[in-house]
Amino acid sequence: MAEGTPVTKNLEENEVWFRSRCEGCADIKLQPMLLGKGGSVHVLAIYVENTVPNLILEESVLGRMFIEMTDKTAGDVYQAVEANSLGLSEAEPLPTREEAMDAMLAGNLLLLVDGYNKGLKIGSKGYPSRSVNTTDTEKVLRGSNEGFTESVKTNTALIRKRIRSTDLKVEELTAGVRSNTRLVLVYMKELVYPEVLEQIRQGIDRFVIDGVLDSGIIEQLTEEDWVSPFPQFQTTERPDLAAMEVLDGRVVLLSDNSPVALLLPSAFQDFMNVTEDRYNRFEIASFERLIRYAAMVFSFLLSGTYLAVIGFHTMILPTNLILSFAESRQGVPFPSLLEVLFMELAFELIREAGIRMPGALSGTIGIVGGLLVVFGVWLCDHVLHVDDPVGAVAVHGINGIWGTIAVGLFSTTTVPGNDTLTGLFYGGGIHPLLIQLLGFAAVAAWTAVTITIVFLIIKKTIGLRVSEEEEIKGLDPTEHGLPTAYADFLTTK
Repeated sequence: MAEGTPVTKNLEENEVWFRSRCEGCADIKLQPMLLGKGGSVHVLAIYVENTVPNLILEESVLGRMFIEMTDKTAGDVYQAVEANSLGLSEAEPLPTREEAMDAMLAGNLLLLVDGYNKGLKIGSKGYPSRSVNTTDTEKVLRGSNEGFTESVKTNTALIRKRIRSTDLKVEELTAGVRSNTRLVLVYMKELVYPEVLEQIRQGIDRFVIDGVLDSGIIEQLTEEDWVSPFPQFQTTERPDLAAMEVLDGRVVLLSDNSPVALLLPSAFQDFMNVTEDRYNRFEIASFERLIRYAAMVFSFLLSGTYLAVIGFHTMILPTNLILSFAESRQGVPFPSLLEVLFMELAFELIREAGIRMPGALSGTIGIVGGLLVVFGVWLCDHVLHVDDPVGAVAVHGINGIWGTIAVGLFSTTTVPGNDTLTGLFYGGGIHPLLIQLLGFAAVAAWTAVTITIVFLIIKKTIGLRVSEEEEIKGLDPTEHGLPTAYADFLTTK
């Protein structure tokens, strides 16, 4: 017998134990019922709200079962429960109260019958979860568009759908002392290395943690070299890729409440491959892989090569290009190293903003925003000759105008909070764009009038411009006693 408190035949004792454990849990329902002719059999149904269908409606399997058992004698009820003669799927007797509690918290219906010394777990629809949808992180032009969900049962079924063989093994584990999160190992018995499989099991059993809410927690706790910043496990949200890797002898680790699967073990080249490589001809797939490797090397070496050429090996560049670089760096107070670091940081900020924004065009919008900042600074400094040292016109003005107009062009109902507005390019017509243009014109007019009034007040009171002498010399020597604003950065040779 499993360790724990056994379920007794006395329903009152069992009910007291379960009610004491579920005290303060308003979402856990303990519903007394009477079955058999004349209500001769007392039953307690325990379940988490919204995880089981209505127990009374005739349309549900459970509802029909209870209605049928109301006409049976007490002996027939006990016999039906003991032998599962009603043919319920996933009906399993559990000998201990702890097992019964875990089964109920997993989203199943638990029945405690007076006079029966086991808890009956009846599988149900489980916790609410989203339906199978496409994955936004692994887009492909060819192949399946299905993606994993937060339900480990659904994810297992998506892999089984692609590998219909009894050699495909599904092994269930539990992680998290308090969360009792279900983990699933999926592998082909004849293809997997037993040593690798055992090592994965030991890695999961090695750690003790209160809760596992995502596969990313498993990834961090089972890494062998936790100091390394590089990923040691390949991840995917695509069931077709997971099925392919299983057929290659790898192990897929699925975690309940997470749409991301871990592929074990992982090698460096696994991170450079995509699902489409298996669907295309080998010439095209090989060429695309070479491009990825070249892009990786290029991204590693570009910044360093730029610094080496600009600072130490200028002779390898054409004279015109060297003169152009020298002209662009006149008056810049920062060394080339800081320029490169600022550039890398700017790209990372744009990329992060693009990831957090909803929609497929988020990355493009971030890049366009960065280009508009550069354009706005150039427009103010070189065309309009307007002094804008902090780039307010470029960041707030130009990007604000673009953002207002972009809503009328690209808005979709897939964005959270927008259920009605559709842009011109998504079939909404020109009306939303005209509304945005009208809003831009109204804001521009209000801003122009307000600024004019404020500037006139400043001009009549404290003065809007400095003296002619200060205008010629600049405010740095007259106000701060410095020969230039960059005096602290200048170096003497």
